[in-house]
Amino acid sequence: MQSAYTIEVHRLRSDAFLESSLASQSVLDIGRILVRGATGVDNWSSIVKQPSDVAYDDFLFEIAQEELPPLYSLEEFQSTDIEYVFRSCRQFGIEEPRQRLAPRKTRKIEIPEPSLFRMIPQPHYRSQLPHGPQQLQVLEAHKLLAYSQRSPVPLDPETDMSKFFGSNALTRCAWVIPVRGRLYFPDATPARMCDIENVMQLGVRNVASEESGGLETCILWSPKALRAFWDWLLQYHANGAFGPIALSFKAVVPGIHYEDVYEDDEDGGSEIGECLDYIDHIKVYHDAYLSLHLRNAISLWKYQSTPSSRRRHFMRGAKLLLEGSGKAVCIV
Repeated sequence: MQSAYTIEVHRLRSDAFLESSLASQSVLDIGRILVRGATGVDNWSSIVKQPSDVAYDDFLFEIAQEELPPLYSLEEFQSTDIEYVFRSCRQFGIEEPRQRLAPRKTRKIEIPEPSLFRMIPQPHYRSQLPHGPQQLQVLEAHKLLAYSQRSPVPLDPETDMSKFFGSNALTRCAWVIPVRGRLYFPDATPARMCDIENVMQLGVRNVASEESGGLETCILWSPKALRAFWDWLLQYHANGAFGPIALSFKAVVPGIHYEDVYEDDEDGGSEIGECLDYIDHIKVYHDAYLSLHLRNAISLWKYQSTPSSRRRHFMRGAKLLLEGSGKAVCIV
């Protein structure tokens, strides 16, 4: 006789709900349907038992053994050993995540009123549209050349700049345009908001430093100029002149914030971390091989405060941060 496995179906018996409970044959039929659906086997027989010492019905279904393998035939479970992953990392020179030391100090950051959240109409994030990649020859034919006023200054000497500026660079990058606040990277131009609308006093200007008291180069925005710059970026977002770009605007909540400063942060580290959390800024996401061409377009943008005023280059002379793969790549 072929050996078999047994499946038990239990139905609790309650005298109080006897009238509403299923009859034994109904439960048996339901069990038969469940077993057939779960195993696809019809060559089984049913045995109904009514133990005298328990208060429930047992319905036993016998299933062919080949459908349910015995436990002794299963392979023994072995714990997962991921040591080979670390060996591979060491072999290919991949650094293990380092543990940061305790903060050297805490930097106090005061974000003044008012919030800039309503300076730009929502949505504040524009995802990339289905434009195809742009050809460099097309941009150069329209005199949109690569930025050449200064060479990119890498923030990490070991950074392979060809990944971000080579003609075959396939990664995505983002230009970070500050609106209000300071990036704590060497030579990055800070930005301020002001109420004036005189185009001669806006854009990249030398102003008194809020920290040292001397003069520093700063980008001065007015609400109208900020809106005009955003609208100008939206045109490139829509027409695909620089391929599939995406845009974002982040407005910081006013108030007093505290940021931990680590030893490696002050030594010129390239981790962008929470650096942008306390800065009102715009990001322009783009294909890396177009970085310098887009940077040149930003430098050439002109702002006109009134119909009768002159149009002036607003961003000329600014040093902007290029972000890639979550890291600050360089200042251009």
